[in-house]
Amino acid sequence: MMDVSALQLRLISAAQCRDYTVECERLGKAADISIERATALISMAHSWDQLGEDMALYEAIVKAEARNVR
Repeated sequence: MMDVSALQLRLISAAQCRDYTVECERLGKAADISIERATALISMAHSWDQLGEDMALYEAIVKAEARNVR
């Protein structure tokens, strides 16, 4: 069993999620792709957007907690 305390977790930032959202939307609107591919890319864009909102909230919580520690 892996020691959880030794596990390093690297989270993606809200800004990175927004970048992926924009890129998936751009690719999903390309004229030369199938409906299936476009649908998958637009779905991924929505998922990245939701993750970005969640990460923005998480980042705000971490920042507030850091201020309270000092």
